Amino acid sequence: MAVFPLLFRVQIAPGTDVAADPDEWVWQDITQWVRAGGIRITRGRTDEGATTGPSSCTLTLKSPDGRWLPLNPLAPEYPGWRRGCPLRVQVSRAGTWWTRFTGIVGELEPGLASDRAHDTYEVDVLAFGVLQRLGRGSTVRSPLLRLMTGTRWETYAPLEDGPATTSPTVYATKQTAGRATGGVTFGTRDEGLPGSSSVARLESTSARITVPASGAVIVVSDTIVATAQVYMTSPALDVEADLATLTLSGPVVDRIVVRASKTLIRATAYLEETQVGTTSMSWPLGVDPAAGWVGVQVSLTRPGLVPSTEVSVRVHAVGSLVWTSSSAGSITGSSVGYITGVTLLAAGAQGTSYAHLGTRLGGDLPADTAWAAAAYAGEDAGARLERVAADESVPLVPVGVAGTAMGPQPLASLLDIARDVEATDGGILYESLDGRLAYLPRVGRYNRAADLPLTYGQLAPGLAPTDDDLDTSNDWTVSRPGGGSERVVDEEHVAEYGRYEQSATVNVASDDDTRNQAGWRVHLGTVTDLRYPQIALNFGRDATASALPAWLAADCIGARTTVSRVAAGLAVGGIDQHIEGYTETLDRYKWDVQLVCAPARPWRVWVIGDQVLGRLDTAGSGLAVAAGEADPSLVVATDPGLRRWITSAERPGDFPFYAGLGGEVVQVTAISGTSGTQTWSVVRAVNGISKPHPAGTRVALAYVEAQP
Repeated sequence: MAVFPLLFRVQIAPGTDVAADPDEWVWQDITQWVRAGGIRITRGRTDEGATTGPSSCTLTLKSPDGRWLPLNPLAPEYPGWRRGCPLRVQVSRAGTWWTRFTGIVGELEPGLASDRAHDTYEVDVLAFGVLQRLGRGSTVRSPLLRLMTGTRWETYAPLEDGPATTSPTVYATKQTAGRATGGVTFGTRDEGLPGSSSVARLESTSARITVPASGAVIVVSDTIVATAQVYMTSPALDVEADLATLTLSGPVVDRIVVRASKTLIRATAYLEETQVGTTSMSWPLGVDPAAGWVGVQVSLTRPGLVPSTEVSVRVHAVGSLVWTSSSAGSITGSSVGYITGVTLLAAGAQGTSYAHLGTRLGGDLPADTAWAAAAYAGEDAGARLERVAADESVPLVPVGVAGTAMGPQPLASLLDIARDVEATDGGILYESLDGRLAYLPRVGRYNRAADLPLTYGQLAPGLAPTDDDLDTSNDWTVSRPGGGSERVVDEEHVAEYGRYEQSATVNVASDDDTRNQAGWRVHLGTVTDLRYPQIALNFGRDATASALPAWLAADCIGARTTVSRVAAGLAVGGIDQHIEGYTETLDRYKWDVQLVCAPARPWRVWVIGDQVLGRLDTAGSGLAVAAGEADPSLVVATDPGLRRWITSAERPGDFPFYAGLGGEVVQVTAISGTSGTQTWSVVRAVNGISKPHPAGTRVALAYVEAQP
């Protein structure tokens, strides 16, 4: 089927909410106005190892009568045609429309038509993917602030205000304002509460923070719970002292006083100054407000349709996801009032600190904040990206389990959090073809089948391999923010190529992860394969057009491409690369692609139980006797003190397999001998290379994949 003339279309969605899901955008065709000369699309990384920038699309619109001039009130698409208008490019192949780009118009540059045949304008259009908008910045919100403003709290005071604050910010169903008196310092960062950007510190024993709570909320439920929650720490609780006072609307309870000491926490309910109920418990093991931050919940509950209420306390240490509850203190009467105010007190100690006070009336306890308080330390990288994108209402292609446990979520914008995930997990952050934010985790690049299998005859001219030290690194030190570090060195590579030292700080969950991180970076940095920075395709050629189904079927960022039947002077045994990015140019009689690639071999990893990828190499072996160019057997010696190779008599089901020596790949059909020196029966030149090898040539497992 002929490729040309290429059927493509350009569409816009004027007046659309760009923050909405792209599936909701309503498209309008403007192809007739697209000027000949080509549509240029760039996606992914522009060179190996670089950070992905926003995808982009450039084209030119013919603009008779100023139709496509920006902000032209006479234009039919006014006011929807402007910066911020969604734009999509699609091509038709075999009766199906395939999306090649979806983004947002970022620049409009009018000018006189290049042919000057008429006194009309044309407009150069530059559209970008969602990374462009995210890169302009977004609100930085702490994990606790993100969670608690997104869940149902009638009143919420983050206590993350700036140093000059006297009236802390309060989010409430009814407008209200907090008040700080007696010496309260705001804006202090405390690493013991990583889920908060700052805390409020009471500098004297008379200091206090008062937060009026919202009015009544109708709750239809058998069980009704009025809850107040706050995070706190105090340097000294030598004697039992007041932490907080809650006022309620009654009629069963109008006040609850929360007191604490080094050994216990107590909540006592009052009605008109008469004690009507109390509960207390010892601080659980690992929960110590004098040594660290603690979450405290106080609840007044009617547990079902019964003529009584209960007062109770729940606590957890920041860093633990386990809440511990006191036994309930029973109170006569079945009506639970709403909380009308909370006063936070110094508990008799200068330096008592608070953060994230909330009140709620509902049919159950509020959403669990324990993990947010720890800034989601230990969260999977993929889950973090999905959660934060949902918080910011940014459409994201589902990531799934990435397999990397993250450290605390940084206090940063969405894009910076996403970049933190990318740097720690080692995947690729990019934009999908349909305009969503996307992330390919590191494990998604392991052992990929060829997404785009090619032959040398399908490539456009200009293939140029490179052997340089652009990404060489054989000595890595990786540290964790506020934690330890590990150094991994490939001494053999250092001896052969010299030392290439690098360091990085990555946000992993524990110090134990830093060694794996350093080792993986050394693994990536010591690949000796040729690089092919640019692989060119011209889909207008008949030979190349047969690769179109594979090209269109996959979102090729991070995909694997192989090239077989390559001239001997350009590759040894074929080309095996990962696509890091590309530039695609479309016109009626042009469809060219320039792939930005990096070697795929480091992404081929060991798999337990796999007949090919699950084999263990020896730690070192080489030829004991020189081998001629066509010798059908090899004498191989394992280095002293190391485990020898298996024999075909011991494990016949594990034969044949492949091994490499001196650039030649052989198929090993049998091995005999149970000492350190063994005889191998081999099929030579599996990769097309056959040559003599001197004694001492190193021998190792090789991977061979069937080529088209």
